[in-house]
Parts: sequence; structure tokens; C-alpha cells
Amino acid sequence: MEQKPKKAVLAAISAAVTTYIRTQEEAMAAAMAVAATAPAAAAGTFYGAYGRQQMMEMRRLLSLRLARR
Repeated sequence: MEQKPKKAVLAAISAAVTTYIRTQEEAMAAAMAVAATAPAAAAGTFYGAYGRQQMMEMRRLLSLRLARR
């Protein structure tokens, strides 16, 4: 089997990586556009946000080993 020149292989790899990055950026932009148009009430209530904040704080304390029994 004949080997392709290195320049052609590198060009194909860089084109594939560039295409992948571009599609990821486009998907992220589309997701941000949808999130920006969503109503603020859909994010949840004050109590739900407070509960999530408390869970994150407890996980942080546990990771720092500050929460001991």
C-alpha cells in the first residue's frame, strides 16, 4: 500500500480538527441563544436555588475535609 505524503495527512487532520471545533462552537452558540431567550421563571424558585447552593457548599467543604462529624 502506498503511503500518502506527510503534508497531505497533516492537512487532512487539521481540517478535521478545525471542522470539529467549528461545529462545537456553533452548537454552543445555539445553546446560549436558546438559554438567553428562556424566561427567567423557568430557572426555578428561590428555594431551589438556595438548596443547590447549599449542596455545592457542602461538597466544597467535604472536598476540603472541613466538614467532620
